[in-house]
Amino acid sequence: MLVALPRKSLKTNYFQHKHNSFVQSITSSRGLKFKILFIISILFKFPFIIWHTLRNLFLKKKKYLYLEQRKLLEQLQYYGFTMNPRYILDKNTTYRLREDFYQDYQQSININGNECSVMYKPLRQTNIKIIMEQLVANIEPIINSYMYYSPYLKHIFYMYSDNNTIHANSSQHWHLDKQGPKTLKIFIALHDLTNDHGPLTFIDSNASAYLDNSVKYQKIETKKRIHDSEFDQALVGIPSQVINFTGDEGSLLFLDTDRCFHFGSRKSSYSRLLLLIEFGSLLDFKLPETSRYRPGIISY
Repeated sequence: MLVALPRKSLKTNYFQHKHNSFVQSITSSRGLKFKILFIISILFKFPFIIWHTLRNLFLKKKKYLYLEQRKLLEQLQYYGFTMNPRYILDKNTTYRLREDFYQDYQQSININGNECSVMYKPLRQTNIKIIMEQLVANIEPIINSYMYYSPYLKHIFYMYSDNNTIHANSSQHWHLDKQGPKTLKIFIALHDLTNDHGPLTFIDSNASAYLDNSVKYQKIETKKRIHDSEFDQALVGIPSQVINFTGDEGSLLFLDTDRCFHFGSRKSSYSRLLLLIEFGSLLDFKLPETSRYRPGIISY
């Protein structure tokens, strides 16, 4: 089952905090150091993994994957993405989400300004409940299967880009998120998207693995962004396709941003509004610092 963590601040769990502090450097390491830190991280979480595995084995039944869902899952597992499957939100819902965002947008700009390439804005709790119900009804088996049957909801946000400015060393350049072996992000277009909207752009996981090794990618200041010239040079002669997330309102993209290099929100003619839903698993490098982290239970 999917897990939605409460939005309110919760008391930090001591064990989780110590674990996260211990493996802080895992996201900026490579090679043997990375492998050692990752194994230590798994050993820390081993009691959680055993408990959750047994709980699923004896108390929960896995939902059956229909043919369409199996095809989407196979593509996601092999390529790190799948795009434009059957819509999970109807037009009325996307319209409501879009209107709710723009009602509050101007006030947010007036108070906080917008000095970054992307603005992330939380949703109203009623909207989160509607979205989670649609996820469970339509694509829960895909999320469960891809995330080792221990997914939890990390974030659910509006993702807005005005696309007016070039931001140095930002997510407008090629990068990986490096949050775990897998991270699943679901992007839903809240209006029609074209190449003039600064689209989310990515390459598949196979080309990304080659690029990762070629440039020795690390989440440190000097290596966490790859510019286009370095990207092109590293992939000369390697089969790869740069893909833009475009399509009609309601179009949906599953993207593993730990396995697929990506960027978005580059300076463009029009602004862009997406819904972002992000899932992690027990194998994340870091555990969510909340005392109510319980994979396997729906909670709004």
